[in-house]
Amino acid sequence: MKKISVPKQIRKIAAIRILERFLLLAVLLLVAYVFSDYVINNIYEEANFGNYSFTLFFIYIIPFWLSKIPKKLFDRDWYGEILSFETNNHEFKFFDGKDKREKFSLHALIKEPNGKLHTHRITNEKLFKPGDKVIHVYGMDYITPIRTPSNPGKIVCVCCGGDNETELKHCRYCACTLDVKLVDEKKG
Repeated sequence: MKKISVPKQIRKIAAIRILERFLLLAVLLLVAYVFSDYVINNIYEEANFGNYSFTLFFIYIIPFWLSKIPKKLFDRDWYGEILSFETNNHEFKFFDGKDKREKFSLHALIKEPNGKLHTHRITNEKLFKPGDKVIHVYGMDYITPIRTPSNPGKIVCVCCGGDNETELKHCRYCACTLDVKLVDEKKG
């Protein structure tokens, strides 16, 4: 059985990012409370239960969606193998409605050893290929490939997503340690 070895520095950064999301949620809920109070007291002429509950539900659900907390509450460390890639095309219209901009994002389909599938966004398609083994660390937004002498290549920083040479110990962009690896779990 394999276990993911994550340095304390990365765990601290992940904890800070999750705390930042909770603080963002608190601020958004405060803004939602003030806005809902204004809407209910000044816009609705008749305060009935339907208007009140509809307003509160939609005003309070938006902060949870913006903070990504529901997704992060069920997040965990995992590793797996990249099966395939898919490209998502998003089309954005500007305020005048005439100009359009397209944005492409690359997602990898990753299968854990227990069979669970994950879809994860990839920032640089040149760093990954189907068959690569990758690690995802709880609280982080980036995955990193597991590099071995038989599978050389660049390492992706789990903190900032920067690409680094395999011989580096710390990320050249954010100075975060790159020592995330799989180790054999000791039976005892």
